[in-house]
Amino acid sequence: NNIKQKKSEHSLNQVMKIILSIILAALFPSSGEALLGNDEELNKMVEMLDEIREIETSLYEIYSDDKERNKALNTRVENEEMGNLTKTASEFLPIQIPIERAFDVQWNRPGHPTLEISRLENPYFDTETDRNGYYTFEKKSGGVLGFVRKRIDGSVLEIFDKVTFNVISEDVLMFKGYRNGIGDWGTVIKAPSIPEGNTGGNWTTQLIEYVDITAEEWLIENFVTSSAANIAVTKMFVTFCGTMIGFVVTTISYF
Repeated sequence: NNIKQKKSEHSLNQVMKIILSIILAALFPSSGEALLGNDEELNKMVEMLDEIREIETSLYEIYSDDKERNKALNTRVENEEMGNLTKTASEFLPIQIPIERAFDVQWNRPGHPTLEISRLENPYFDTETDRNGYYTFEKKSGGVLGFVRKRIDGSVLEIFDKVTFNVISEDVLMFKGYRNGIGDWGTVIKAPSIPEGNTGGNWTTQLIEYVDITAEEWLIENFVTSSAANIAVTKMFVTFCGTMIGFVVTTISYF
């Protein structure tokens, strides 16, 4: 049994080295190809992966042992001005819409098949004379999105507590905003594909419920932050590596 176990561990290390070589060669051609056949360097990387997995397991156990406390620390924030605890920390879409790309508009209902907008002004309820920061959407319960502006100092101005998207094109996305159950204020977001600013115009549009892309996907495609994009790529890479290692472990265990 000990011989069989050692043989399995050796086979696992060999396969992991092959996978690492392929991944490195694909991501970093010049340095990755140099590692092919370099057992010493690959062995070091395999050992590092083992150490990372051990650390990850330890951290997960620590988190699991004190799950409720960690949950409280992650979801509650201190309100310095009021001197007490506020509601659960807000979650926002990972986007930044420049303030010169979102406007309250006069429009032709229903805005389809052609949307015509005019008299573009600041989004309704955004009455500050010295606007700064960027617009984004706050995630609420039940899949509802609210429209907000994040100021440079980190504070948040809520403009609408609920929005409903109605028409979409490659260049514009339109929604109706509500506050305390009252509203229907037409608001248009201009994509980077067209000039910013308060100039009106007309665009061929489609009703949001009849297109293959969701409003959230359109927003992320056009206004995703660089940090969020990097995190997404990293998560994809880690998931791929984890899947490959899991497949190898399962295959070797079978034999």
